[in-house]
Amino acid sequence: MKFTLDTNCLIDLAEDRPQGPFVSTLLRMQIELKCSVALVASSASEKQSSGKYLENYQVFDRRRISLGFGDARILLPLFRLDISFWDNAIWGNEDDFEREREIFEALFPTVEYEWADFAIAQNIRTDMMQGAVLSKWKNKLLDAQAYWAHEYHQRDIFVTSDKNFNKLTGHENLPDAIIKSPELACGYP
Repeated sequence: MKFTLDTNCLIDLAEDRPQGPFVSTLLRMQIELKCSVALVASSASEKQSSGKYLENYQVFDRRRISLGFGDARILLPLFRLDISFWDNAIWGNEDDFEREREIFEALFPTVEYEWADFAIAQNIRTDMMQGAVLSKWKNKLLDAQAYWAHEYHQRDIFVTSDKNFNKLTGHENLPDAIIKSPELACGYP
């Protein structure tokens, strides 16, 4: 079984949240060769609990290793200027970005997929790529990127404590989506 763990799994473990012990179980299962666990490189682009973004990918890499994710495979998402870290993303084509759009729209049907469209809808300047409004949009895009990478790299189960991802299960554009919490993933056959 190939599991993709989203950023919330890192947070669950780091902050000792209720799903944290189940994330630990999945990591142990990988060491015992009972499954394969992966993280998406775009997790490094997420806003940290400090309210800031990481300066470089190496800081994320050290953090994931210190949390016990050192054996986890790293899945590359689509490259996005001002969001992705160089050498930790894939140069996509039109079909790749269209698929990312479909995933984004399934997760956030009332939010604009492109930053410029979102900024206009929020009545802010499109060149103001900073602040709380950008952070909210960027977090949504990173969620779509995480699932895109999961699908692109042909993983089996997307693991997250973020219930918004449950929108993908049974979605007409994502008929093969299997979303599980860390707890449910531990018992999945």
